[in-house]
Amino acid sequence: MGRWPRRSSWPAIPLEWASLRTPRSAAGNHPVHWKSKGNDSLITRSTLDAGQSKRFEFGYLGYRFVRELAPIYATYAILIVDYGVSPLELSILLSAWSASAIVFELPSGALADRLSRRWLLMSACLFKSACFFVWMLYPTFWGFLCGFVLWGLESAIRSGAEEALVYEAVQRERTGSHFERVFGRGAAAGSLGTGLAFLAGGYLVDSVGFGLVLVISIVSPLLGALLVWTWPGFSSAQRRPPKLSFARTLAGGIGSVLGSRVLLAVVAMAVLFTPIWGGVDEFLGVFLLEKRPVSITFVGIVYAAATGANAVAVVVAHRFVVGGLKRVSAIYGLATVMLFGSVFFPGPFGALPLVISLGLNGLASILLDGLLQRAADDATRATTASVKGLMQSIMGIAVLLLCGALAGTTDWHTAVLGACVLAATLWVATGFLLARTSWRQGN
Repeated sequence: MGRWPRRSSWPAIPLEWASLRTPRSAAGNHPVHWKSKGNDSLITRSTLDAGQSKRFEFGYLGYRFVRELAPIYATYAILIVDYGVSPLELSILLSAWSASAIVFELPSGALADRLSRRWLLMSACLFKSACFFVWMLYPTFWGFLCGFVLWGLESAIRSGAEEALVYEAVQRERTGSHFERVFGRGAAAGSLGTGLAFLAGGYLVDSVGFGLVLVISIVSPLLGALLVWTWPGFSSAQRRPPKLSFARTLAGGIGSVLGSRVLLAVVAMAVLFTPIWGGVDEFLGVFLLEKRPVSITFVGIVYAAATGANAVAVVVAHRFVVGGLKRVSAIYGLATVMLFGSVFFPGPFGALPLVISLGLNGLASILLDGLLQRAADDATRATTASVKGLMQSIMGIAVLLLCGALAGTTDWHTAVLGACVLAATLWVATGFLLARTSWRQGN
């Protein structure tokens, strides 16, 4: 039976993650080439030369952009209600969307450690396209429910597989922050696609109706799948049979998190902090409208500014890699201060610290993804990322319920203030643990 290792055998948390580099040759002047233990395309560290690495990066950015270029994002709730779905049924549909993503999260991560991650990403695009296709053919409650389940499956398949694949494809020995740079740029490209989809969605519905909006939303994931298929460095000759069964891969991913202080610290910080800002983002509009005088137009401007701030933050994330968990903790501390400012600053002045806070959360999230990928075992890399994703989803639901309960009894300012207090409490606790670990290492 698998047990946690004894406390005395746990490795100390390496606070300076920049020192984690791949082994060098005896001469020390070039990296040792080795093969991944996973079963994606099993890219060696020398598989992608400089030209291929650039091709992969541009292909990845294009994939992230077109994958999110679905104008139905802005109007899917309106579409559903227009076809006679009641508010209660809409809530059931949205809950089924979240539940399906949670149910499929861990199994899909284990699959990504055994099968080709490229093909899994392509299949995820097909599931997303199928969601909107089902909506177009069967615009009923059951049709929408089927579509949301497909969309949840797409999110689950993509989450762990994408992080692991990008890390193994682009991480170079000479540039330890290469993953953060490429993954951050990909997140920015996705934000740009989402922003354009929001801008186009409402206009297209007003102009030509939902039909064209759904067609574009069906085609855009298919273009994303085509771009994934064109990525370089995925020769079938590089594949080899998986080392672990599905069950052992799943158990290994969970065990690697529970049995390693390094991974446990990274996953814990990602799970405790990121969903707080995700919840605030969901309630941003109603929160700002309580500040007088704030208009709906101003809320839209703030949403655009928050998207831009997040895009800038994730693009420059690779410049903040040195410092590891201490650096991430400092970023979340500053983000918490800004979040408090958004509550106490009057009128539209509270929007600026809110935008800064959301951008800082995006920066910290990319840094945590990089820390997790460098610490994860190759055989269970995607499963480990899925463990993080699953726990974040559960924490996110808890934050939404907390904020909703506070807003229901008081107002949205109290709800966001509750999120601030939660973030500050967690920041003090994690900061104390990091400082304690640092003191022990120094003595």
